[in-house]
Amino acid sequence: FWSWRGSVVPRIFCELIVAIGLGFLAYYADNVGVELVSLVDFLGSDASDVSLPSVERGEVLDAWVHALLILPIAFLLGFRSVIAYVRYWDGRTQVAEMVLAVGEMMRLIATYAEGDDEEAQIERAELRRLLNMLFAVARQHLALPHRSRQLGGAEMTMVTPNEGKVLAKLRNRLPIVAQWISFRLNECARAGRISRNDARLVESRLADFLRAWSGAKRVAKTPLPYAYVQVLNLLLYLFVYSAPFTFSRRFGVLTPALIAFV
Repeated sequence: FWSWRGSVVPRIFCELIVAIGLGFLAYYADNVGVELVSLVDFLGSDASDVSLPSVERGEVLDAWVHALLILPIAFLLGFRSVIAYVRYWDGRTQVAEMVLAVGEMMRLIATYAEGDDEEAQIERAELRRLLNMLFAVARQHLALPHRSRQLGGAEMTMVTPNEGKVLAKLRNRLPIVAQWISFRLNECARAGRISRNDARLVESRLADFLRAWSGAKRVAKTPLPYAYVQVLNLLLYLFVYSAPFTFSRRFGVLTPALIAFV
């Protein structure tokens, strides 16, 4: 079956239909001789002394008017690209810190948790399960909105029924999972299966994980300035939706297909 996996077409489908409709409208208007915007007529008869690019009479929209939007759009898109690049590397660094912290906690537990009996193996396996759950919940919190954070898939295999009931009621599940890890470490330290100093090392790496998760959440949840986004979207809509009226004279019946590609 056909799949739109990784495609932006479903998200812009309505805008695409509007653009194609405007392409047909521009082709029709150009063929019947309708002038929606004429820079020469707007300036009037006194425009003879004004140095402007040549404008072909009968165009629906002067190409020179449409080209005026390119400079501010290029500036705003360049600024947005710089912000996106900085945010990407900041988020990537925080996620790498999270992966490193989980790996270090796994290594410390496997190295310093003493005992080869069955109970000790169960304790180590339980700590590994909680660490895997910690990373899975952190990834889910960063990737999905609150309404979509259902305990399913890989996360469901790590959660016991009682834990699932607790987590299902929470909006932010990561702190409670981190608390479960701390409780389990404290129990191991009390039983003498891991020294207090080694438990503190694991706790310090757990704190590093939470710090990196907080930084990644800040990157993921902080939007761009609202006024900047509104101005950029307005200019982009004007540029795209006015393009058919400049393409219609040159490309004719191909205008709807061309504007859909744009």
